[in-house]
Amino acid sequence: MMTSEATSTTLEELLFLTKVYEEAELFEDMIACMKKYTTLKTDLNAEERDLLSRAYKNHSASKRTAWRVLNSLEKQSDVKDTNNITLIKQFKSKIEKELDDICNDALDLAETLLNTKDIVYSETRVHLLKMKADYYRYMAEYKTGEDYEKACEGAFECYQKANEVAGKELGATSPVRLGLVLNYSMFLNDIFNEKHNAIKLAKSAFNEAIENLEDLSEEDYKDTVMVISLMRDFFNFWISELENDLSRR
Repeated sequence: MMTSEATSTTLEELLFLTKVYEEAELFEDMIACMKKYTTLKTDLNAEERDLLSRAYKNHSASKRTAWRVLNSLEKQSDVKDTNNITLIKQFKSKIEKELDDICNDALDLAETLLNTKDIVYSETRVHLLKMKADYYRYMAEYKTGEDYEKACEGAFECYQKANEVAGKELGATSPVRLGLVLNYSMFLNDIFNEKHNAIKLAKSAFNEAIENLEDLSEEDYKDTVMVISLMRDFFNFWISELENDLSRR
């Protein structure tokens, strides 16, 4: 890991380095920078929240992709070729350990920030609860048994709590609230296999946002429109899947 952030003491320097690391795809360094940044400023604005999210998300993305590939290869492998299967399992176990480290680090940071007294913005609180929920969800993708149950429980509780806060304190067109609902609905569909509930949740938030577009600020316009579009694509796809399932019966 680089040490440039260790000599950077101002928020401006740390924010600049974070963006440089992102451009260079040095995501571990990006995380280190943002972790130091949060020791100096807890209540993050929209840009700072996005940088924190992208640092962890981009660092974990390649590991999550690698795990999915290895899991697929393990299932496709010839059961007679035990040596190859053993190699795949060993590699997959290594990736799981690396994912554990990333996810637990993200969970610990989010929990630490949530427990500070400096957070006054509802957007920050919802964002951090969503962050916890997301990384529990990522763990649920590869965990089994009791660990899987714990990850699912953690994700569900954090999504529920974040959704309650967002529903009370954030407007219907808030990109933070809509991004939360999108990820929550993905969790219900992908992990709990509750497609109907996922559609209901996403569609309700989508319709409410459309009905309140006149309240959309210029600052939030781009992000809100992007999330609304993604939300529509997802629930339309899930509806299509349900219709296809019914037609095959």
